[in-house]
Amino acid sequence: MKRFMLILILIYASMNAAESFILPDNTSDALYFLKRTIDSVDKEVTIITPHLKSQRLRNSLEKSSAKGIHVTIITQQEPMGDAAYLAQFKHIDVNIIQGQQSNHQKGRLAISLLLIDKKYACISTSAFDELLMRHDIALIECTDDTQRLRHYTDIIETQLKRSKSYLQ
Repeated sequence: MKRFMLILILIYASMNAAESFILPDNTSDALYFLKRTIDSVDKEVTIITPHLKSQRLRNSLEKSSAKGIHVTIITQQEPMGDAAYLAQFKHIDVNIIQGQQSNHQKGRLAISLLLIDKKYACISTSAFDELLMRHDIALIECTDDTQRLRHYTDIIETQLKRSKSYLQ
């Protein structure tokens, strides 16, 4: 029954998406699509993810920064790997979410969100981490729906308020 419900949820979510990928089956396609989406940016890229570990995405973000495009990365823990590496570049801001405390444990970030020029977004139940994307059973859903874009922009603004700059 749980499997049936999961399949129904995935089918419903993908019906309302411009593009969707079920992981781990479509990981290579999803990574290529995310990279191509970042490469098409005109003004700004914002990423929320528990951790960013993807050579392809890192290279695209680095190239975007070199073109003067503003990149904001919001991550949960002290960045290691790609987020820390990218913090050194001009036009890239890395922010650390200050987690909510409950029972002496920090809450964990459980989604990843990519927003391109406030015109296109991809949301995922997996981190933008190539290894996890190859093993997690997850969904990446991309859309240009204005109502969803407003909602995703609100999520980003809320998380920016809860975060502090990595370089401070």
